[in-house]
Amino acid sequence: MLAVTGALSAAAVSADFALADWRYLKPVTLPAGLADGELVELTLDRAVFRDSAPGQRDLRLIRNGEEEVAYQLVLAREREEREPVPVKVRDLGYQPGEYTSFVVDVGEGGRLHNEVEISTGSKNFRRETVIESSQDGRTWLVVQEGREIFDFTVEEQNFTARSTLVSYPQSAARYLRVRVISGEEEPLAVTGARVNLREYEPPVETAYRPDVVDRIEDADTQSSILTLDLGSRGIPIHRLVWRTAAVNFHRNVVIEGSDDQENWQWLVQEAVYSYDTPKFVGQRLHVNFPESSFRYYRVTVRNGDNPPLPLEGIDLLGVERRLIFEARSGGDYALYYGNPEAQRPSYDLERVLPYLETAGLPVAALGGHRDNPAFTPPKPPELPLTERYPWLAPAAVGLAAVSIGALLFTVIRRARKLLPPPDGSASSP
Repeated sequence: MLAVTGALSAAAVSADFALADWRYLKPVTLPAGLADGELVELTLDRAVFRDSAPGQRDLRLIRNGEEEVAYQLVLAREREEREPVPVKVRDLGYQPGEYTSFVVDVGEGGRLHNEVEISTGSKNFRRETVIESSQDGRTWLVVQEGREIFDFTVEEQNFTARSTLVSYPQSAARYLRVRVISGEEEPLAVTGARVNLREYEPPVETAYRPDVVDRIEDADTQSSILTLDLGSRGIPIHRLVWRTAAVNFHRNVVIEGSDDQENWQWLVQEAVYSYDTPKFVGQRLHVNFPESSFRYYRVTVRNGDNPPLPLEGIDLLGVERRLIFEARSGGDYALYYGNPEAQRPSYDLERVLPYLETAGLPVAALGGHRDNPAFTPPKPPELPLTERYPWLAPAAVGLAAVSIGALLFTVIRRARKLLPPPDGSASSP
């Protein structure tokens, strides 16, 4: 694979890069001890987001001031996949005062699985579970215990927090025995179960601490309205995290974005909550919204008749973006950006990368933000003739009017000479 990427980099790489068209640069320091052709990753920072074109389409990685280096922009997004596993549920029953239990038969064939979802119509419960596995249905091993399932429903607020998924180490066992501990509470009304093979990779996120430049307690709408400033636009953000020590609350939150604090774009409305009660302990203090790159965010918290929530801080989170490229020794690397007219480059590396190992790559470092000394500002567009010579249009109109008047005068004079005088105009003899 290294030979393949080496051949790609040796080929001529030419997007639309011209040194004088890029306004900024950051030097790139490669990690020590690299072999030629080794893949390297580079994490983008706040300055690059601030001064690059939307979507970072204008990034160009340049070696020795002239050689364009192919790269792939990678977003470390969350990845979750569930593959359902067909099962049969049997032996459903309960032991009064102890637990509800059932057995799941995954079938022969050694299919992998690591998650069971318990189906139930019960509401407002909190139960611990025990998961056991067996190959023959006689000898059982505990593979997970103590994991909770819960449901917390508030009908008046049309609110439900619920989770009946229990994960366990990946297994190829044919049978699962699930026990839902009831104790002194009513047995859970289990109606069935589903089994999955779940693969999950969490997102790699960067947290930004915005300034709270304004906070208004609006008595008319019973809302707290906070305006957050990231300091610049361009930073990709997709999540807000509210930091507070308050418990036993539930609030609806509206998030909007703007670049000028005048024109606001609605992004999302979601609920945040924190409960610590005998029946339910849990919280959701984050709000996800479509990825945006505004400078300002306005957060409206609907308090109703409750006092405003104490605020310890707010974080805005964005998915980390990395460049992956093939490094070669004996050269100086720099990342150029700041050309709003540039188009996103297309490199063969994009098609090769899925077949390469990209986990745990050596990490290169970005240096300080610099002006590109070779940058030449684009010439302003030439003004139309009428704007360069504002007197020209009135003069042309005046000249046309005089010309038309002279023409009409000439036509009238000739007409009077050629036409006979009107009747009765001559005197009698």
